[in-house]
Amino acid sequence: MGEVFEKPKVGGVLEWADKRHSSEIEGQQEVEHLHRYLFARALCRGRDVLDIVSRGGYGSACLSQVARSVIGVELDQISVERARSTYQADNLEFKLGSVEHIPLDDNSIDCVVSFGTIEFLSDEAQFLNEIKRVLRPGGFALINLPNHDIYSPPGDAPDPNHARRLTNDEFETLLSTHFSNSILFRQRSVVGSVILSETTTAGQEFLSFDRQGEGRIEASSGLARSLNIVAIVSNDHLPALPSSAYFERTSVEEALVHLPAAQNRMAALEQENEKYKEDLQNLAEALGLAEHRSAFMQETADVLASRLYKAYQRPLQPITSMIIRRLLHIALAAEPILSQKRIRKFRRSLRKCTPRSILSEWNEVKEAVSASIAMSAVGLSSLSHREDPPFLMDPKKILVIDARFPQPNVSAGEKATFGILKDLVMIGFDVTFIPIDMKSRSPYLQDLDDMGVRVITRERGFQRGSDYLRLEGHRFGVFYVFRIDVFEQTIEHIRNASPNARVIFHAPDLNFLREFRGAELSRDSEALKRAKNIKQRELSVMRKADHNVLVSPAELPYLVNEIPAARFSVFPALYSPIDRHSKSFAERKHIFFLGGFGHSPNVDAAIWFVSKIWPAIHAALPDVEFHILGSEAPQEIIDLADEPGVRFVGYVEDIESAMSRYRLAVAPLNYGAGIKGKVGASMGCGIPTVCTSIAAEGMHIENDIHTFVADTPSPFADAVIKLYPDHELWDKFSKNGRRLVEENFSCEANRSSYLRALDKAKVLPLDLIVSYCQNAPDVSFPEYDEDQTIGVSVIVPVYNKWSLTRACLASVALAGKASGITYEVILADDGSTDETVHASEMVPGLRVARAAQNMGFLGNCNNAAKTAKGEHLLFLTNNTVVMPNWLKALYSRMTAASDAAIVGSKLLYTDGRIQEGGGLLSPDATAASFLVSGAFWRSIGGFEERDQPTCCEESDLAMAARSSGLSVLYEPESEVVHFEKAT
Repeated sequence: MGEVFEKPKVGGVLEWADKRHSSEIEGQQEVEHLHRYLFARALCRGRDVLDIVSRGGYGSACLSQVARSVIGVELDQISVERARSTYQADNLEFKLGSVEHIPLDDNSIDCVVSFGTIEFLSDEAQFLNEIKRVLRPGGFALINLPNHDIYSPPGDAPDPNHARRLTNDEFETLLSTHFSNSILFRQRSVVGSVILSETTTAGQEFLSFDRQGEGRIEASSGLARSLNIVAIVSNDHLPALPSSAYFERTSVEEALVHLPAAQNRMAALEQENEKYKEDLQNLAEALGLAEHRSAFMQETADVLASRLYKAYQRPLQPITSMIIRRLLHIALAAEPILSQKRIRKFRRSLRKCTPRSILSEWNEVKEAVSASIAMSAVGLSSLSHREDPPFLMDPKKILVIDARFPQPNVSAGEKATFGILKDLVMIGFDVTFIPIDMKSRSPYLQDLDDMGVRVITRERGFQRGSDYLRLEGHRFGVFYVFRIDVFEQTIEHIRNASPNARVIFHAPDLNFLREFRGAELSRDSEALKRAKNIKQRELSVMRKADHNVLVSPAELPYLVNEIPAARFSVFPALYSPIDRHSKSFAERKHIFFLGGFGHSPNVDAAIWFVSKIWPAIHAALPDVEFHILGSEAPQEIIDLADEPGVRFVGYVEDIESAMSRYRLAVAPLNYGAGIKGKVGASMGCGIPTVCTSIAAEGMHIENDIHTFVADTPSPFADAVIKLYPDHELWDKFSKNGRRLVEENFSCEANRSSYLRALDKAKVLPLDLIVSYCQNAPDVSFPEYDEDQTIGVSVIVPVYNKWSLTRACLASVALAGKASGITYEVILADDGSTDETVHASEMVPGLRVARAAQNMGFLGNCNNAAKTAKGEHLLFLTNNTVVMPNWLKALYSRMTAASDAAIVGSKLLYTDGRIQEGGGLLSPDATAASFLVSGAFWRSIGGFEERDQPTCCEESDLAMAARSSGLSVLYEPESEVVHFEKAT
């Protein structure tokens, strides 16, 4: 018996390119790939080996079982990190590097293994020269190439990923120009039989026989129709070279041996199966229903157990909460003598103390048990006539899927994932999260549990995400999937589980744009090919999704020629903290760069800044230090600390606290895509951040308003040198930058943007947004400088009914926040006597136009319009809750049509049915919500009051517009939930 050894096992989440070089591939590819590495393994025993283009590290791990040392070299940073974490051995190392510039010393390697590489290169000569450089005297290389005469013969379309179609003769010629000795082996996966001599004789011939149809067999000398060629080359003597065979005993041989008997048995089973097909179907349905009920009961029981355990740990909490509620009720009894601020604070505290009951969950369990007992009593005979199962797709249940647990203190992308989960819960969705690696991480698991997110991991009973999707996927009405590779792995399972659900793809950045920019910067042909491949994959994913979420408006132009713009939303997900009480200019010192170094643009940026920009800054500001903050830093980043004035800090757990001591940040990115979390984080904390154009892209940053923007070393250094000691300029950039981030990238701004994305994706249930607005804890509106231009004045006429008005105002605030539209809200109070009289105190930023006496609807609107500062006027009744895209849709339609005088919204009932899309006399506008051109309004002098009271004010206005030659338009994307007759 020969040597017995373990086949390396793959771990983690693999992208497609990694799977080609791992144990996750299957079928012919697996057999051929594994056989090549086993062939190499036999030749590498006791030698120092280079596995060039090691990808996920599987082949390197295989070779390390017998080699003295193995170095895997790979261009992709993520693949290198994955290989380092998956395959660990004392004699195994993975390095970042390219085939054109192998990061090894001359004459340092005994054997180079290159499988699946040369066909992708446009400059094979440089690659072979590099192999010769690193090989020691007596060293050799194994190089694999597809046999294009068979793989893609003339007349067939070539593989689009291959740079050049080398014929066998061209391959041999290429090798002979670089190496004095070579021998070629041929490889082919077969189903058949092998006869080998136990002794080898010189000149011994190898015969192969190919069956051609039923009655013909072709005999050939050598291995006919081989799909692959494996060359061994050297400038010295070649090692002893055995031929080899690989037998896939677990599948192919056993299948051949047992095939005849299996065929006979299958025929018998097919006949027998016809008799029992209906019974089997009934049994399958019964078992499926039982599984669903069992899972539901288990899930609910888990929730109950968790709640009861928490109650056991804190037995006095219900009593404490009850006492606090009583005290708050007593305090609120003194409302007439309390300030509005104090009243609001007490009410918020009262809401937080509302007890949470577990009785509803217990009732669900009892109902499920009763239903299961009843179903058992019915018996299997009635299953074929039963109604639809009780567990149907729920539009309020959303399943979020990402590669791993979000770690908000590690990267901006993961901070965004965490913020999205939190917002979904706050809006009212029933949220479940699956990390594809199925690993739980503390303390992040507890954070999500406490938030109310149901988390599916291996520790909670599921080995793979696909297992959960098969069992529970039918429950979900919405799937929200991050990242290309995660989408590719899950979309088929999602569609099978819940065919009618909406699937949203979230792109943390546009991968192919980032890769193309990096390839252009490095002028790397291999990187350019990878970028093209990523583009094909990314566009394929976006076409399969029902809706796509981008993080930067700058990415949209790269996609709208490929996919309709209606299938995209822009959601600048940063969830940047806002520090309004940060340290002063004098309390701060030094400069920093923040970045996750698993992301290659950050590695390039830090190196470029230290090598090209920092020397000039250090010479001008010798007492100032440059600090590098961030996780997953490679050695080349750590080594930057050797430069004068540079300090490597690395990972920090509390980023906001760490940033608070610095005076200036830099974002010297040369390539990338999306929006930059580092810029949002620093500016939100009041730290001016000098940027390149790439770093500022998509973030509305204006040079010399929010910061300095420079793209070459000298201007960038000059900007830092000018800004660092200038107190007045620092204060200006600090204030403007913080305001920019607060308006567009803060938690509140991101929540509004996210709601617009969900609304556009058609996955936002009306009752959730209505309930959210009715219970919104705080409502506020922006306040502007006196010289600020206002785009829209929203006028809300009211008479009492404060509870209606507050929900309406909360929805307007959501629709206006981070919309890119400057707007004001004017409450036209027509003599209210309820809480409305304190509206300006309860809602910061709200303007109130209060009539001395009741003027009626038209007079009240005209009175408020006189105080409006906006270019356009938007009239909205208070018995409404507007949807998140309401304002943006109206304003976009108005500004796009030069002759538009009025644009009206679509009114909805609370169940989603259309209530009105314009009035009877004016089919394009409705009085509950319509936007009026300021120029047109002033030209007619407002509403005509002489016919008051009336219910046709919008029709009068529309007829006046048409008589002036202007248009009256209807915008169906501007939706309003209208509580008819409630005002």
